[in-house]
Amino acid sequence: RYQRDLRSILVEFKVNNAPEAYAAIAGLAGVTAAEVGEALRAGGRLERIGLVENLISEHSITDLADLMKVSEKLPPVLMREYRDRAELMAVFTRPAAKSELKSSDFEFVGDDVQVLIHLLRKAQATKAQGVNVLMYGPPGTGKTELAKVVAQEAGLDLFEVEYADRDGNSLSGRDRYRSMQIAQVFLKGSQEAALLFDEVEDVFPPISVDAAGLMARAEQQALGAAVGHSVNGKAWVNQILESNPVPTIWVTNRIEQIDPAFRRRFAYHLELKSPPPGAREQLIRKTLDGVPVSDAFVAKLTERKGLTPAQIRTAVRFADLAHAEPTAGGEAFEALIERQLKNSDAALGRKPDEAQAKKGRHKVTTYDLDMLNVESRFEIPRIVEALKARGHGALCFYGAPGTGKTALGEYIAEHLGQPLIIKQASDLVSKYVGETEQNMAAMFKEATEEKAVLLLDEADSFLLDRRGAQRSYEVTEVNEMLQQMERHHGVFICTTNLLDRIDQAALRRFTFKIKFMPLKPEQREQMFITEALGGNADLMTPDARRRLSKLEQLAPGDFAAVKRQTDILAAEFSVEEFLEQLEAEHRIKPEVREQRSMGFVH
Repeated sequence: RYQRDLRSILVEFKVNNAPEAYAAIAGLAGVTAAEVGEALRAGGRLERIGLVENLISEHSITDLADLMKVSEKLPPVLMREYRDRAELMAVFTRPAAKSELKSSDFEFVGDDVQVLIHLLRKAQATKAQGVNVLMYGPPGTGKTELAKVVAQEAGLDLFEVEYADRDGNSLSGRDRYRSMQIAQVFLKGSQEAALLFDEVEDVFPPISVDAAGLMARAEQQALGAAVGHSVNGKAWVNQILESNPVPTIWVTNRIEQIDPAFRRRFAYHLELKSPPPGAREQLIRKTLDGVPVSDAFVAKLTERKGLTPAQIRTAVRFADLAHAEPTAGGEAFEALIERQLKNSDAALGRKPDEAQAKKGRHKVTTYDLDMLNVESRFEIPRIVEALKARGHGALCFYGAPGTGKTALGEYIAEHLGQPLIIKQASDLVSKYVGETEQNMAAMFKEATEEKAVLLLDEADSFLLDRRGAQRSYEVTEVNEMLQQMERHHGVFICTTNLLDRIDQAALRRFTFKIKFMPLKPEQREQMFITEALGGNADLMTPDARRRLSKLEQLAPGDFAAVKRQTDILAAEFSVEEFLEQLEAEHRIKPEVREQRSMGFVH
């Protein structure tokens, strides 16, 4: 109103000092001059929340326009009529959408859920200040949903700090911080309110740039964090994290981007990890309640570790709209849900889940323990039963490629009723000092959280005899692997072609060491009957038997290679063609080539 109607009157009034200016505003507003002075104090509440800007020293005041600059945000707020307090609040923040989940859906988090519920409830009841909770963890672990659930069960209305303006443009970290300040002011004194501040990485000042911080700052910029638009200085951290009147839940995917000096000031920290398969299935079934999908489809979605309820609901809505049939359900409907999730992952740059990709490995031959030629003190079925009973154990599978090492790992995981995580040595190696060891620790941690059998291929890379190490990091990598093996309480399988290179201390840590060898003559014949003759032993000819007897290095992997050829060519091989391809696979084996190169050269 001052800007529209009263400016000329107040300028003619020639306000020459602050008390008279305060008195003029007080008369208009119906408050005392002291209250006006406090409201317009530099660093005061109106300036902090951005409704009044650029407060000038009272010694340079000539008119009211010099005393303060009204933010362009203020007139639209003041000129509107509001039906209730909630509608006014919606200008600055918005009520968070209700979650359909319950605290029981987060049993995998442990008793932290009840701890948070009691914390929020008592903080609000006692008007405690500086109550801030930091939830962190990778995307898809349910952090935002959990924040909504604990607020609901604490009996609080949860408001969400805005991340976009009315036109849909993303707010900078500085603007989001201001939005939170406004929300704190409006919610102060409320009996039943809490705040949710999601995706807070860009709000905090950058990590101090020192020897340790250079890489973190570079990573922050590379990830697109709005470093230049974060809040400058550390004073605001003290102000908010120590004296905010409204309990606030802060959510982030990457805690590493928040300076430890800030992390220390939170009242409580909670790391959320990917829910174990059982908890994931429960969440997925609840989200799909009423949607006509099969149990097999639910099991397939359960394998996707980063899947959130919101993603599922979006995919289901898409499938419902794109489905040609008048009613939902059926394989075509499920395929549309999968298609949407796959395309969404691709658009967001998410990689397919590694364990899921490995689990989907196409088996082209019939698996049979009798087709394994192994050297072991104990029979394989007895070892599998022992692992099932105990739940833990370390195994070393060694031998030539294709002899069935990985396939036995799959068989063990299947009989233990656990998922299988397969890692290659190349998945762990990093050019940065110390990061390889971190990747090892993360690998074992993932296996523990997923309650999975862990299989590390080419494990000799990290278990080399330390006596022959030429670089210090080679020793530290072996030490880290040995320590992780000691601490791991699940089933861990290492495969290698080079047992003689493995450190003796590592060998002692393996409960079972199993040598895999090429097929015996009778195993070759039986596998040929199964894979090439359709199980009909009467079709085995003396010529085929004779030729098979010469393939001494033949392994199950060679049969799989030929079967894959028939799959790709979409053709059935004759007995002669199958034999020829087996012989070709056999010829290229290093052991066979070495034998053929021996002798006199003419």
